[in-house]
This record gives sequence, C-alpha cells and structure tokens, in this order.
Amino acid sequence: MYTCRLGHGGTPCSEFAQTAIYENFKKAIGDTRCSGVQDAFAYSYITTDGAYLEHAGTDPAFLFAGSCAVGAYVDLKTQTIGVSNLGDSRAVLGVFGEKEIVTIPMSKDHTAADDDERKRVEDAHPKDPTCVVQMSEDDDDWRVKQICAFTRSIGDCQMKDKAASTLYN
Repeated sequence: MYTCRLGHGGTPCSEFAQTAIYENFKKAIGDTRCSGVQDAFAYSYITTDGAYLEHAGTDPAFLFAGSCAVGAYVDLKTQTIGVSNLGDSRAVLGVFGEKEIVTIPMSKDHTAADDDERKRVEDAHPKDPTCVVQMSEDDDDWRVKQICAFTRSIGDCQMKDKAASTLYN
C-alpha cells in the first residue's frame, strides 16, 4: 500500500492521518450503525480530524499542519468500488480504451473555486464575510480566509480551533 505523507504545512498531520483514517474506517465499516461505505468514510474523516485536533495540543508544528485525503474501498463480494475524498485530493479511475487509457473522475474536489462548496462554507459562517474571498477579480482564485483553496481537510487547527486560530490571527 502506498501512502503519501507530505500534507500541507508539514508532515505531522498526514503521518497521523494515514493510520488513523484506516483504523477508523475499519471500525466504521463493521458497525451496524453505519449504513454503508460513504458513512464509513465520513465517520473515519470526522473522527480522525477530531483526534488530530486533540493530538496537536499547542505545538505549532502540529497546529499548522493539515492534509487532504482520498480513499477507495473495493468490495470483492459485490464487485463494487466506493471512493471518497476530502479537500483537493481526487480519485480517478483509469480504464483501458481501444488505443489509450481513458480517465473517469470518481470524486469532486472540495475547493473554494467550486460554487457549491463556496456556498456551503459561506452558509456555515453567515457572520463572517471574509470566510471565502476571491483573491483577484480577473481569475477564479478563491481562498478560505485568504489562505487555502481547499475547503475540507484533516488538521489545519488554525482554521478550525478557536484557541489555535487566536495564535494564527
């Protein structure tokens, strides 16, 4: 299994997430309260994010690190694939065509440039006119708090935790 441990803002979050997401997913996929693969992915991302925010403590190396994610679950019994992504990581399926490999998008990026994602963030923060900002009038460069283009991630405590954001701001 290959995992990328770069993350953004350093490696601590991606290193934490690569194990935690998998363990949380395994727990969720076997839980009868989980109604399927998508619920298991959602549970694993949310649980991992909460655990990382707690794990980060007050260490700036951890507070400013974050990671996007993509996962795939192959069910051999039903011969189906379930995918999920978080942030600007994406799942793409390559299929052999007659003369070339054809790519099929299997996920949609969560970025501020996407109208639906931008509206979701703005609706979640109605009293914050700067939650999503267009950086330049002549391009499609939208940023959350003028920092990141992605709208979902694990970690990035300075964007989520009030105590950590005080350090950042």
